[in-house]
Amino acid sequence: MKKYNNHLNIENKKIKELRIKKNLSLTDLSTKLLLVRIDIPKQSLHKLEKENRIIKDFELVASAKVLKVGVEELLQDFISEFEKENIE
Repeated sequence: MKKYNNHLNIENKKIKELRIKKNLSLTDLSTKLLLVRIDIPKQSLHKLEKENRIIKDFELVASAKVLKVGVEELLQDFISEFEKENIE
């Protein structure tokens, strides 16, 4: 499995931060995702937050929608890190 700077995913911290800020348990988030037809079980969300699972593009978009943020906000840490490393 490929990693970026030793990370399986970068948005895991932001997803967890927003989930906690919105007082959602892993079960709550999983249920909200199911309501938009995206099945990510509680255990898989836990793995995602612990960087033991990759998030798929459609899961990222659905997570942003459910957490009521833009996809770019979930990716902001990656974007910032990428830009720092690749500024010419």
